[in-house]
This record gives sequence, C-alpha cells and structure tokens, in this order.
Amino acid sequence: MKKLKVVTSFLIYSDKLLILKRSNKVPMCGLWSAISGRLEKYEQPLQRAKIEILEEVGLTNEQVKLLKIGQVTVVRNTKNDMCWSIYPFLFKTNTNKIKLVKFIIFVWIVPATLTKFKTVPKLYQIFISITHHHHF
Repeated sequence: MKKLKVVTSFLIYSDKLLILKRSNKVPMCGLWSAISGRLEKYEQPLQRAKIEILEEVGLTNEQVKLLKIGQVTVVRNTKNDMCWSIYPFLFKTNTNKIKLVKFIIFVWIVPATLTKFKTVPKLYQIFISITHHHHF
C-alpha cells in the first residue's frame, strides 16, 4: 500500500468555509476539498499548510491566523491501494479575496452545508473533528 502524508487546511472567513473544486490536472479531480498538499519528508506540517495556502489561494501569513491543529486522520483506499495520513489545520482569514491556482472554482459556504458537496474522502468528518469546540 502506498502511503502519503498530506496537510488539509480549512479556511474560515466571516462564518463561512472555503471549499475548492479540484481541476482535472490533479488527483481526485472534480471533487471539492479544503486547501491541501503533500507533505515532503522533512517538512513540518504547519509550515507546509502555510505554503499551500499561499500557493493555492494567494494568502500570506499576515492574512491568516491559525485557530487549531487537529488530530492526524488516516484514510485508506483499498481500490487504488493508497493510504493517506491527513494533518488538518483550521485557519481564519480577514479577507475573502483569493487567487485560484490549481482549482477550477471556489465557494464560501455555511459549514453545515459541506455534506451537500461531493468531496475528497472524509473531508466532512475531519472538519467536524477540528471544529467541534468552535462557533462560527
């Protein structure tokens, strides 16, 4: 089984959650996700999360604030023999002006409506686990 470590950053602006539709140039194309990226061998997960936020939506460290670091979640997909260790982060931002790089489209949603979207595996469960004490 191939193992990958990835970071997933949930970004909140004014009680809304940012989700992005993955383009056909990346794995899991057409599915909705948070800001995510592969963790390289010697990287710190939080550092990678901040790099992905800058690379994927153009927000700098000054524009985002870390609210919480979540528990690592393991997602197995026996169909394609993959196992992901997902390092989740919750950030808030003071702007809804973002610049898409790797995605087709984005929306700011009421978090409770996340279940209505076809997302990457376990996105809703990870979001709930990292936000269960936060009120938006």
